[in-house]
Amino acid sequence: MTTLYSATVTGIGPDVPMIVEENMLIFFDEKAPKELHDVAVIHQSGNWTEAIRSGDTFVLGETAYPIMLVGETVNDTLRDLGHFTVNFTGDTSQPLPGSLYVQAESVPEITPGSNFRFIRV
Repeated sequence: MTTLYSATVTGIGPDVPMIVEENMLIFFDEKAPKELHDVAVIHQSGNWTEAIRSGDTFVLGETAYPIMLVGETVNDTLRDLGHFTVNFTGDTSQPLPGSLYVQAESVPEITPGSNFRFIRV
């Protein structure tokens, strides 16, 4: 197993519940402009080691989500800004460039101190 990126959540913006209603989570690292913090899960800067691709796994806490599709800009924005969006619907019919797609019954609860990582097995 190879860890491609890992980080710890340090904050949850007050508008994140609105994003969760759309079955998504938006992540930014702590260096992101403050105006983005309201809608985002904020995390410590992680160590990006190599590109994430379909078939890799997004792990949030103890739950693993196989990645179905990775938008064309996810790796650049993750590496440069600690930014990515996770769409939990599994619907890849109209992919957005900054989103990655997983299938889940619902968006998992996330709190400061939660860990997440991308792995390749």
